[in-house]
Amino acid sequence: MKTAALTVWQDLLGGVQLTWAEYGQPIAQSAALALENLQGIFTTLWQNVLQPILTNLMEILSTLWSSHLKPLWDDILLLVASVANCLLDLWNSLLAPVAKWIIATFGPAFAEVFNAIADVVGVAVGAIADAIDLMREIVMTSDFTDAKRLYEILAEGKSRMQAQMTSGGHSVAAGRALSYGSIPGAVSEEISGIPFYRLITGLEAHFDEKKEELVEILQTLVKMIFRPENLMVDFVGEEKAVALLDAPVEAFKAALYMENVEKEHYIPETSRKNEGFLTSGQVNYVCRAGNFRKSGLQYTGALRVLKVMMGYEYLWVNVRVKGGAYGCMCSFGRSGDSYFVSYRDPNLGKTIETYEKAADAIAEFTADERTMTQYIIGAVSDLDVPMNPAAKGLYSLSAYMTGLDNATLQRERDELLAATEEDIRALSAHIRAFMQEDLLCVVGTASKIKEEQERFLKVENLF
Repeated sequence: MKTAALTVWQDLLGGVQLTWAEYGQPIAQSAALALENLQGIFTTLWQNVLQPILTNLMEILSTLWSSHLKPLWDDILLLVASVANCLLDLWNSLLAPVAKWIIATFGPAFAEVFNAIADVVGVAVGAIADAIDLMREIVMTSDFTDAKRLYEILAEGKSRMQAQMTSGGHSVAAGRALSYGSIPGAVSEEISGIPFYRLITGLEAHFDEKKEELVEILQTLVKMIFRPENLMVDFVGEEKAVALLDAPVEAFKAALYMENVEKEHYIPETSRKNEGFLTSGQVNYVCRAGNFRKSGLQYTGALRVLKVMMGYEYLWVNVRVKGGAYGCMCSFGRSGDSYFVSYRDPNLGKTIETYEKAADAIAEFTADERTMTQYIIGAVSDLDVPMNPAAKGLYSLSAYMTGLDNATLQRERDELLAATEEDIRALSAHIRAFMQEDLLCVVGTASKIKEEQERFLKVENLF
């Protein structure tokens, strides 16, 4: 084994010696020649190309510095030194004395101003407590036995409501029509619509007979309403000011009524009444209402786009332009409550027929991209209305009371922005759903309502 390994090793070395003897020297000589050639190339490149260029460049830079840049640099240094010297002289001779004079002269006045601001802040803090105490005084000490003042309030309320209902017949018709099929609509109608107007009208007309009963009812109501368990505080302001409410609100809460009172839940009955209310005017306010959620349909942000489109296209063309009404409006609520209503409308039956054809018209709606963009912009402008702090607070309170959160608002906004003509056509189902309830209310001229008598279950004078 050792003999075989030695033989292999001797053969390997012998091969290397033979190869070097035949090729090693030529390779070494060629490598040396290659290095000499490379050195010659670099030498020639430096002497003939790079050195002349760099030499010329340095001469140019030297001339440029000596003739132009160095004098400029020296001038810049002199300028900086001169400016610094001038500024120091200006400060020492003028600005410093003036600053001292201003501080000496106006310092006390500035202190008074800041002290006054601090006093105002203190007054504002006290004002919160005073405002809450004023609410306590109104709630707890109002004198309902002052018959003269009670009658004045009733008369003023009747006059104000009559003026509002005369000029806003469309609001009267819409509120009344929604009350036929919606519990929230019925409650709203009871406390601010025709029934409330009839109530205060009757109290005013028969005040002497009913004043004692009215006083008793009001005194009972305040004890039922103004109770600690009913108190909710809505505050609009800086977050750090909320703490200022704690003590005054607790004092207010402690002063509220706590004696036992009989309470019952009130749920108004709803039914299809389809009323016509006669006025002395020569125009009509025609409303058809209903609720699309009763048919299993959900609210979507695209309904805002539909509202804009109806106002500028279908209702505008057919009720305003062709029908001669001053205007026509529609609404699609999150609760499902929806309506069409005309404003100062010379027609009645023709307008109702236009409403009844709306679902079919929307089912065939077409629009190009530019038109859809215009409707979407219009819907966004209604959505993003600038609000002052008071309006923001009211909007926030409404959202809190109805359970509306930011996620829902964002989803509706996304649906609005992504609305297409196919989405609008699909909303024809929402129109068809609320229209099939056939809830009709018209406030208008006697002649028109009597011509369409068969459409109504009841006709009576508004006032």
